[in-house]
Amino acid sequence: TDGKYEESKPYWDRVYARNDMYNGTFQGLGKVYLHENNDGEALKFMKTAFDTDGYSKAFWQIRLEWLQAHFVVMFLCLVGLGLLIHFGMKGIRRLLRRHPLPPAWSRPLADLRNFGYVMIHPYQGFYRLKEARVAPWIIILLLVAVFGVKLATIYGTGFLFHPVDLMEINLRNELGLFVLPWLTWIIANYLVCSVKDGEGRFREVMQGSTYALAPYLFFSIPIVILSNIVTLDEKVIIGSLNSAMVLWLGVMFIVMTQVIHNFDFLETLKNTAVTVFTIGTIWLFGFIVFGLSFNLYDFFYQLYKEVSFYQ
Repeated sequence: TDGKYEESKPYWDRVYARNDMYNGTFQGLGKVYLHENNDGEALKFMKTAFDTDGYSKAFWQIRLEWLQAHFVVMFLCLVGLGLLIHFGMKGIRRLLRRHPLPPAWSRPLADLRNFGYVMIHPYQGFYRLKEARVAPWIIILLLVAVFGVKLATIYGTGFLFHPVDLMEINLRNELGLFVLPWLTWIIANYLVCSVKDGEGRFREVMQGSTYALAPYLFFSIPIVILSNIVTLDEKVIIGSLNSAMVLWLGVMFIVMTQVIHNFDFLETLKNTAVTVFTIGTIWLFGFIVFGLSFNLYDFFYQLYKEVSFYQ
């Protein structure tokens, strides 16, 4: 604490030799290595100690040194990648003009392109979607892509923005907390809007709620990549992207409700608020049912144990 890092190192080494499970040892040695400019070792010890502040300082130094050594190569690679994408897309379009795809492919490809279009032009995109019957396999494919991105955010987000032990992550809970709000939104939105004379069918609500996830898919990928590049001093970048994603998702679900059910704007806001309240009611009811069911199960299980014991 007094900045005597060189003097403290032998003591920390002895503590580490006696007990390599003490978290304070990793943090202490991490600060020593950070002071000695041994950033690689500091990074390792700070991560073990879950010290994000120290990890950020060590990572900043390592990133700076890497950029100084590889800046020209990185710049040339980025330029080459940009040119490859630009001319590659031109080549694909030229190839498709010469050899067009079979007519049976036109509808599925249009539905897949609409996933990106609806994010930029939500009103036109959802009107297209309302008039279309999207094939179930396309909906499944889009949901698989969204779940894949969710897995990438769980296991691929940088340590500074997700400081957890990956081995201790409960994947079932993580995915459940992601899927449950979406499923209950579909059920609640359909039920509420049906009562309020909404025109949307359950299939259309399902399709619209799937396409409304487009901002999550397109924002999460750069967020995951940047979370492994930026430090805590630059966390405003990640925070801004996350805020933009949440706001965009909210707008998408509101516009979806308005278009699919043919409401005016004020009706949409009122029914969206009622839908959110209904979601909370469904969760509360499910929690009560689960709690009572568990208590009932436990009662019969204890009764069975008592009967078995006396027999």
